[in-house]
Amino acid sequence: MRTRKTFEAIVALLIITLLNIAAPTQALAQPTTSQGSERAYSSESAWVYVPAVTDHKGELVNLSITLTWPGNGTVSVTSNGIVAPSTSYSLATAIWTAALLRGIDPLSINAKVEIHAAGEISGPSASIAAAILTFTMLIPTFNLSILHNYVITGAIVPQGFSGPIGGANIKCRAAVNKNLFFILPLANYNKLSRECKENKRVMPLATILDTLRLTGGNMQYINITISKFNINANISKIFIKYTNIMVNKTRNIIYTTLKIIKNKKINISSTVKNKIILLINNSNKLINNSINIEENAPYSSASLAFTALAESLGAYYTLYLALNKNNIEKIVYNISKSLIRFKDEIYNLSKHSRCLERMELLSVAAARISDAEYNLEEFKALYRMRAAQLIDLGYTLGLAEARLYSIENWIEAARHSPCSLVLPHNFDRVIGVIVKYSALNGNYTVSVLEEMGLNTSASLISEMVNRMMKAWEENDTLLALGYAREILSLSTNALFSSIISIENLSSSEILEYYKSGVALYTYTLALLELNGLKSLLAPLYYEYARLLASLGDYNSSLNILASAIAANEVLLPIIARAPSPSAAMSNASHGPGPGGVVTRPSPEEGGGRASPLATTIVVATVLIIGFSIGFSIALHYAVRRVLPYRAHQL
Repeated sequence: MRTRKTFEAIVALLIITLLNIAAPTQALAQPTTSQGSERAYSSESAWVYVPAVTDHKGELVNLSITLTWPGNGTVSVTSNGIVAPSTSYSLATAIWTAALLRGIDPLSINAKVEIHAAGEISGPSASIAAAILTFTMLIPTFNLSILHNYVITGAIVPQGFSGPIGGANIKCRAAVNKNLFFILPLANYNKLSRECKENKRVMPLATILDTLRLTGGNMQYINITISKFNINANISKIFIKYTNIMVNKTRNIIYTTLKIIKNKKINISSTVKNKIILLINNSNKLINNSINIEENAPYSSASLAFTALAESLGAYYTLYLALNKNNIEKIVYNISKSLIRFKDEIYNLSKHSRCLERMELLSVAAARISDAEYNLEEFKALYRMRAAQLIDLGYTLGLAEARLYSIENWIEAARHSPCSLVLPHNFDRVIGVIVKYSALNGNYTVSVLEEMGLNTSASLISEMVNRMMKAWEENDTLLALGYAREILSLSTNALFSSIISIENLSSSEILEYYKSGVALYTYTLALLELNGLKSLLAPLYYEYARLLASLGDYNSSLNILASAIAANEVLLPIIARAPSPSAAMSNASHGPGPGGVVTRPSPEEGGGRASPLATTIVVATVLIIGFSIGFSIALHYAVRRVLPYRAHQL
């Protein structure tokens, strides 16, 4: 496997202008038409090879993309045969993702994708190629003809990662037999035949950003200083406060649970008892780790305390169910009642907020409500099955209750948050980007699930998409974005982070993904800073990801790192420019422009002007913590397995 000598070097990709000054050997392909004298082309085309497998034989297929602007975000996919929904949705998702990562509004362009092949075309394995092609097309000085020497395969996964595909060896041979370079997902590399792995033309890819390194883009790596994030002292105190609350609650639950277990009169199986003890022991370990880092890493400490609380509650409710206790409906009702109260509180606070930072924290509280609602629905479904394992029932219910403490924590943090950034203008367009992007990702996941025959899981996400769109049409923004967050986060965890573990990648491969994720995080961070923006959430998540990585838990760390990247990415629509991608990129290095104005509030106003609509819907920008995807191999595993992974984050 090829490794990077210095991962921090890729930080040069942070700055859009650095991408633009990469020394090309040929200019961008000539436009078909032009608009006025501003050199803003209305149409641009390019192509790349993608491999396909037909009757156990590999062949190379030409995939071409034509971008036109101004547009409305439409992506059309055609071929000489039949294109399955999973292919169409994956390609549309890839193009939108690439545009966002270049700071360009996907709603300002249209894309026409042509797959020059006959027969039935299915699966998402061409989507990373489409993302790479779009990404490089939006770099005016990138030599697109370089890509003609490469065959690219992979499924677009959250935050621009390249996910595993099938038939890797067959596709590899098809590429190298034509004397072409072969770029494939990092997750597939170690499973290649010896012949392919030893071929120097075969290159593993972790993220879209790796493209410039692999294709010899002659990037100039220089040191870029990113202003250090210092967590607000008041918010730090709140995290510490809730850490102590959750730690004390966890200790009480553990004491009560152990006291009941030690009662010789109770009758539970040794299997259930051992699982309960395992959860309790892990909770105690998490408590100790949480306390040790409380002062230096308050968010990480709170997240560990939250995980400990969820597991202790899971142990308690597993025992509760094993003893055939009756008041389960009342417990569910009380949790639901608390969620309604929190919804009202968040709504009232959001109506009077003018600060982007405050709304960002409120949005996390709203997202956690959506998480808790999902946990309750999952518990009810499992409970009705009767055959469900007690440990699954107990953990799911315990996780829903633990989220109440998380919600309360984020609401109080929002009350005491700093207020340095006024809500951006033109939020109607920003919200349109986010809602449509989440719907696109949801449909992508659903289409692949259905092709795999996992109709139950597909129906769950499909229903969420329908509810989100209905809520959006009814102007119920918080509810709509709650569903959006659920769609995207569920897909991210189940179809990306968990697959890294399930696929049994080596520790070096997981580390490679993690380091590439750090580079992608740094890129999005700088992209925002260039435009006067900064996410309060992203550095918190990054702090936690680094902590888990230092403990050797790269699986969980990669999961949290994905949240850090997405917390930055979800703000990118604020800076997105329209109508011309070339004009947008030209403006990107000069700070905030017409597409995304960010100013400091005056002391007298406590914030800038913002319409009531913008104030209400700003939560949309920051609700979405993860980008949703679907890819074939991952879908063999039940979406429900996401629940244990999600407990790690406050």
